[in-house]
Amino acid sequence: MSKIMHLLSSNSYSGAENVAITIIRNLSKKYEMAYVSPEGPIANLLTREGIKYIPLREMSINQVRKAVRLWKPDIIHAHDFQASIVSTFMTPQQLIISHLHHNPKWLTKLNIRSFAYLVASLRIARILCVSPVVLNEYFFSNLIKNKSLIFPNAVDCQKIIQLSQIENWTELYDIAFVGRLAEQKDPLRFINIIGKLSKRVSNIKGVIIGHGKLFEACKQKIFDMGLEQNLFMLGFKQNPFPILKNTKVLVMPSKREGYGLVAVEAMALGKPVLATPVGGLANIVNSECGGLCDSDDDFIYRLEKILSDQVYLNTLSDNAYKRARELGNIDRYINELFNIYNKLLSDK
Repeated sequence: MSKIMHLLSSNSYSGAENVAITIIRNLSKKYEMAYVSPEGPIANLLTREGIKYIPLREMSINQVRKAVRLWKPDIIHAHDFQASIVSTFMTPQQLIISHLHHNPKWLTKLNIRSFAYLVASLRIARILCVSPVVLNEYFFSNLIKNKSLIFPNAVDCQKIIQLSQIENWTELYDIAFVGRLAEQKDPLRFINIIGKLSKRVSNIKGVIIGHGKLFEACKQKIFDMGLEQNLFMLGFKQNPFPILKNTKVLVMPSKREGYGLVAVEAMALGKPVLATPVGGLANIVNSECGGLCDSDDDFIYRLEKILSDQVYLNTLSDNAYKRARELGNIDRYINELFNIYNKLLSDK
């Protein structure tokens, strides 16, 4: 049985990690798979999932070489830019897939990182981009297009529903923000939107699920705006779905998004999504299942309408559920990836 190593630079759980785990869960009968990353909180989830985990002290060439020598994978499936670059320093026996889940700012410019990835791409067999934006924004995109494939993420909708039923969360919320508390996701703008909305809709109740560098700044802003009774910060939740199930609508005011996986996950639970038209979100969200918003006023207008009209909310919820199943075809996704793996192995 061929071996595939999923290599990630992070040691916690987020979008790319979710994708890697979903792939391993669905293809473990076809290939022997291992998850490799710096040691950290992700280990607990991998243990519960019964996934083989090879921890690293750090993401470095030497540490990854040790893991490769120990396990001898046929394919290294790298799930971020750093992991992709590091993996190219392994022996030629390992085929490399670079799976790009996001589009950082440096991607658009000529700099040492964008050039380093171009050099690494010479050794990479296949590049998977979660949306056209990730590929098109890359400064050297024309030089890697011949080995690149637009490969939108899939969501196991049934799994999301099962996870939402594990815990009996009793609190109810109107609006949710789910994601890293980082500049890219713009949680401070979300707080501003809730602040403005609270002046127009009485007893509004929102929730922020996630952690990150802006956690304390968000906490302080909630206090400064007097929103302690309107907006609640729950921190990182490994399984946010019982909470999301008890929310009416998801808001994503992101400045940049590679794909926008949490939007599809929320819609899998029948939750409408209001989002900025950036990255993959522009192809995920539409007016039938939520809406794309350019300004705070757009968000507030749509939120007021959704929260004041139960029939409208129900219609959006039904459409969100259907949209998630259109986008999150897990069987098609796994079959396409199976074909990619097999093609690389047969051409080796």
